[in-house]
Amino acid sequence: MSEEEAFREAKEELRIRGLEYRDILRESSEDRSKRAFMFEELMRAAEETDATKIELCVSKLCAVSSDFNFFTGEKSFIQTTSSLTTAALLVLDKEETCHFVFKILLETLQRSNVMVDIWDDVSKRLLSNMGADVLENGVMCDDFLRVLMAGSKCCYRTKQELLEYNTLTMLMHVLATDWRTSHITICKLTRTLLARGQGDAPVPLARIHELCDAELANMLVKILKDDCEKPLEYRSESILYLIESLLISEIICTIFMEADAFDCFLRILAQPFSEAQTKFTLGCLRRILILESTRIRFVESGGVQLVNRILLITGKHHGIVERALGVLVAASLRNVHLTEVMVHEQHFDTLMDLMRKHKDEGGIQRQCCMLIRNCTASGAQIVKVRRTCREI
Repeated sequence: MSEEEAFREAKEELRIRGLEYRDILRESSEDRSKRAFMFEELMRAAEETDATKIELCVSKLCAVSSDFNFFTGEKSFIQTTSSLTTAALLVLDKEETCHFVFKILLETLQRSNVMVDIWDDVSKRLLSNMGADVLENGVMCDDFLRVLMAGSKCCYRTKQELLEYNTLTMLMHVLATDWRTSHITICKLTRTLLARGQGDAPVPLARIHELCDAELANMLVKILKDDCEKPLEYRSESILYLIESLLISEIICTIFMEADAFDCFLRILAQPFSEAQTKFTLGCLRRILILESTRIRFVESGGVQLVNRILLITGKHHGIVERALGVLVAASLRNVHLTEVMVHEQHFDTLMDLMRKHKDEGGIQRQCCMLIRNCTASGAQIVKVRRTCREI
């Protein structure tokens, strides 16, 4: 649909509802100065630390708009964000009011062009006020974490403060409670903190080992098992997303193996889950296959057949195909049993077919070549592998 057609369709929809688009544009223009005045009142109330007045100002703003693009005012970004943070912290006992202020704060911060001074001030104040009452409130916890996550992505000092405040340990305890939207944000924030950003120093392994103990592994695997029985939207993919970021060493992989994570991953792959769940499960499986005992168990548990089935039914999803091949590459390292299964069940047919179909996809081609290399390196099956590939 062209822009002109979309415009005509929107006008017709408004006409059916008894509205005229010119009136809407005129109202928006007329209300802009009124909204800006209300916003300035909110800033003054925050500077005066008057919680009652803040609540009144927010109720007025809620009534006129949910669009915050005009909330710039004449004050600097630093002054504005400082006042908004103050306003949010003063009305923590008023969930709806606090949530609205956080919405404005987040949008304002996202327009700040990565000013480190802003994030440093905001994150310190939020962290010092993130007590049990905030963590137990799903909406408020989510608001706090979304602002902190935005800061940690672009401000290394904010990221360091989150790690130093022992935030991750607190958040992992929250994950053990009944699942809610804030848990999804916890998983995303944790992954952001563990990931290495541009110019960042990597998070020390000792810090992650300290965080990732048997209790945490058992808790995360239990959530996955519960979701297999009673799925909740975004739950398993959020937990899988988190686990993938934790599986960074043999020590942690062993902890998750002992928590029965491996069988849980295979169970998820065997069921018709979403594309995201499949993608993250394959990522977890590829990492845990660093353990030699896991590579043997992968073959014995029918893992080769499971991954081959995924390759056959998701041929168009390049990301999943590459990850599935990555699992086979990891599992084939010094694993003659996998090579035997690949040859015996003619899985090299699938492999060669993928190479033909995705001849312009460098990642897929690379994974296929690495898999063939690992299989031929197993020795006993080298002649069969070469003959199979040559015949195809």
